[in-house]
Amino acid sequence: MAEITVASAAAPVLRNVVAEVHQPLSTDAAPARYFPARHEMTRDWLQRAEDLVFRFGEAYDSYLILERDREFYFGSEGRGVVSFERWRNNIYVVGGLVAAPEERRGLLEEFIQFSRERKWNIHFLNIMAGDVPLFREFGFEVSKTGEEPLVDLRTATWAGKDFAWVRQQENSCLRSGVTYREVCVDLLTPDQHAGIERELAEISTEHLNDTVYGRELGLMVGKLDLREMFRKRLFIAEKEGRIEGFVVSTPSHNGRVWSVETYRRRKDSARGVVTFLIVQMSRQMRAEGVQYLSLCQCPALRCGGESASESALVRNSMNIWWTTANWFYDSRRLYHFKSRFRPMYRECFIAALPGCRFIPMFMFGLKWGVILPDFLRLPRHMFRRGLKWFHPEKLADPNTEKYVRIESLSLTEADDETEMTSRPHRPK
Repeated sequence: MAEITVASAAAPVLRNVVAEVHQPLSTDAAPARYFPARHEMTRDWLQRAEDLVFRFGEAYDSYLILERDREFYFGSEGRGVVSFERWRNNIYVVGGLVAAPEERRGLLEEFIQFSRERKWNIHFLNIMAGDVPLFREFGFEVSKTGEEPLVDLRTATWAGKDFAWVRQQENSCLRSGVTYREVCVDLLTPDQHAGIERELAEISTEHLNDTVYGRELGLMVGKLDLREMFRKRLFIAEKEGRIEGFVVSTPSHNGRVWSVETYRRRKDSARGVVTFLIVQMSRQMRAEGVQYLSLCQCPALRCGGESASESALVRNSMNIWWTTANWFYDSRRLYHFKSRFRPMYRECFIAALPGCRFIPMFMFGLKWGVILPDFLRLPRHMFRRGLKWFHPEKLADPNTEKYVRIESLSLTEADDETEMTSRPHRPK
């Protein structure tokens, strides 16, 4: 294995790493590099990580490797990066193998050796079907955890009977005077920045107060920080000068794919404001040459007997989540909403070496936050959910609705003009 350098240099304060032009790091014959914390990375190494994930990120969670509480492993010769959090001797990798497809085998082999030297157990929390054979070849236990819905923007017209509900939501917002725009955070004045930040915080507080958790989730969920947007994009819906809702979108595949990473609205916002935002940003991105919009994973979706899960623990946990635990994190209602956009789906897997064990998986749930509600909020939340038993909602059934499942994205190479329009936050 190549020599590993453990870095400890303090990094300068970072605002927006892609707002400045940096000379690329020389990676020819460079040794593997490990950073135990993000704040120990220099600006150039952080730029390197951002550039890799923008170009080679594979899934909706890839851009989350840049969150503050991550550790970083860079493969030798600059072949890629792996970002993770750690609990004792268990590591939880977010974003998968961030490297060019031809470099992933070498990066995985190096990372396994690096982890074995430290006696760490490895958990890749989200890999796509195309990488499953590679992980199984190296002895990982691979199990399905859900599916990621994606809208092909090249063919999405939002016309026809299938999209009647989507158009109804959009028209309702238009009639009530809701407008849409993208906010280029780097171009805001200090007063504009403070005003938008204040309104987004108000909306987020309203949203969190209405959940059983009462707090932000972690690990698999990004944090909103306008000072560190990198190449994230912010879209807002406004009415009479007030922000009604917002969407934060993250890139992958060199800007050809964007994800709806975070969406929130005010409790008293116009009906359908999130749907309105997603449709409007879809139209804008299609005009820019973006090819897919990911709606992010629906956990536990179609993880029954048909799924190729090697871990009974994961398979049974996903089935329990889908059938009985939706009063914690409501996967069924999440699926219902996302399925209205008539997306195609691709399967998501967890890969563990040597395998999925109860205590490490329980700690994963704690780090994510989905299995630990606010117990003061829990009675009120259960009461509200109990009322729905008397007036049950008719939610979409994934076992009866028609759907298209894909193994990989059908991407075409973007020309220079398309790539430029997919980077609105990177000033010249």
